Amino acid sequence: MKSVVDTEAPLSVDLLTDRLCEACGIKRKTPPVKERTDYLIKLLKYSVTIQNITLNKAPDCDRQFIWKDSTSPWRIPETYRCMSDRDADQVPIEEAACAAIFLARTQFGMPREALIRETGKSLGFKTSTPKVKDLCDSAIAYAIELGELTEGDHMIK
Repeated sequence: MKSVVDTEAPLSVDLLTDRLCEACGIKRKTPPVKERTDYLIKLLKYSVTIQNITLNKAPDCDRQFIWKDSTSPWRIPETYRCMSDRDADQVPIEEAACAAIFLARTQFGMPREALIRETGKSLGFKTSTPKVKDLCDSAIAYAIELGELTEGDHMIK
């Protein structure tokens, strides 16, 4: 478990459970398997955050993310992953914000809709599904809230 977290963090608890099941040859993620994963996360004292990218913040759409250390959550990382097998709700907002910041700065600003679309592409999503758009829009709002990006006159810089 430690090597998966060290290599892939931040990652969702669901994805971590998938990786552990693959490594151990477990075919189904039963409740006892999920409970054991939760127990190991607590035992190893990993930082866990909860994210919900849905517009109405539906409680059944909460996703937990595991971080390597306690200083990483809520900070925008220096890099982001371009290609992966993750779904949009398995990408932390902080990582998506990193992609949005990089794009906005290298293009000297972009209209919001274009930045949403290009951030999704940059993260490796082939199509802009509603989940991808929600993730990218939330990431841009997060970067603006932290002062990493500014919005004005139809452009985000």
